[in-house]
Parts: sequence; C-alpha cells; structure tokens
Amino acid sequence: MEQGRFQEAYRTLKRVEPPCSKGPLPPPHALWRLGRWLADKGRRRRARLPFRLFLELYPHHEDRPEVLRDLALVENSLGRHREAAGLVEQVRRLAPEKVAG
Repeated sequence: MEQGRFQEAYRTLKRVEPPCSKGPLPPPHALWRLGRWLADKGRRRRARLPFRLFLELYPHHEDRPEVLRDLALVENSLGRHREAAGLVEQVRRLAPEKVAG
C-alpha cells in the first residue's frame, strides 16, 4: 500500500485464512485506508473485509467510530440497511458527535 498498490494489498489480505492467523498484524490505519480506497473505487463489497478486520483486531482503537461509520455507509449502499443501522447505533454509543443527523 505504501507504493499505491491497493489491489495487491487486498488480494494478499483476502488470501490469508482466517485473516491474520499467521504473521504480523496489518496496521490499523492501513486497513482503514484500504477499505476507504475500495469503497471510493466502487468496490463496496470488498471494502467490508478490511473494515471488519480493523474492528475485529483493534476493538479499542480511537478511530473505531469513524471505521464503524464508514462500514455503515458501505452496508447501506449495498442495501443492508439493518446492518447499517446497527453500526450507526454503535457509533452513537461510542461517539455521538460522529453521527450526522
């Protein structure tokens, strides 16, 4: 990812089953950036993996509300409205100021 090879980073992440069971953990912001990049490129289904992995690996990270919000936007765009609403509720509990409207 440092060299702008986001597709390669996603393929590598997807190959590891279960993700991160072997080797070093991906840095939290790398996962978040990868998820955002995939979502911005219209690959919303793929964006779910790095966002969910961030949330699983870093449950107490200070940027968790923002990642939850980004995942909620992805889920909503995929028509998964119930899942999106649950994620927004988590954001509301963690950081009410991060919820717009």
